[in-house]
Amino acid sequence: MILFVGCEPNDTDEPEKKVKNNRHTFECLNELNGKSYKDLWQIRSKKGEGCTWSKYQKIIDTVYPKRKHIAGKLDFEEMAFCTELNNVCARHSAYAKKDTIGPKLEFFKESKFIQSFPVVVLACGSYIVNQGSNRQIDNTFGVSFHKVGLPDSTQNYWIHYDGLDYDKSNKLVIHTRQLSGPINNELLFSIGNSIKSFLELNCDL
Repeated sequence: MILFVGCEPNDTDEPEKKVKNNRHTFECLNELNGKSYKDLWQIRSKKGEGCTWSKYQKIIDTVYPKRKHIAGKLDFEEMAFCTELNNVCARHSAYAKKDTIGPKLEFFKESKFIQSFPVVVLACGSYIVNQGSNRQIDNTFGVSFHKVGLPDSTQNYWIHYDGLDYDKSNKLVIHTRQLSGPINNELLFSIGNSIKSFLELNCDL
């Protein structure tokens, strides 16, 4: 029920890993597999706190507190799908080529698979905008902005949904910064609790 959208696959100097990143993007785009490139809970040991996947894990653990967690493993993809907004690998977002983002948003808008998720977490910062007349989030996911998640925090997120009432909506879209590096647990737990509340009210979590 949860889709995570990051910035882009991480670039690497190791050719084998770069091929895997490109293949991951290709498979997600063409909906050839039911999960991301690898079943992470089978092969991935827990990474450091700065790793994006560790942030996704904390959010999923907050949404599903009673779920059995595989100790020492990143198993968040048992409960979520993740993909990237930009198709081009980049080590740092500031230097990324972003020509593919426009077509990717069109793909998201038309994809029955992407649109089937009741919860979307856009953890890609300024890669997608929703200001003034440029309403990329609204237009792509059929939602509108309603409130700020943490009004008094320096690390924040923005809540969008498709109905007038939170408890009578079919889709929740959360927009926040890229979830890597020094991210406050307050942000991750608050995002997780917002998702949990929405799914309990609208999706029989």
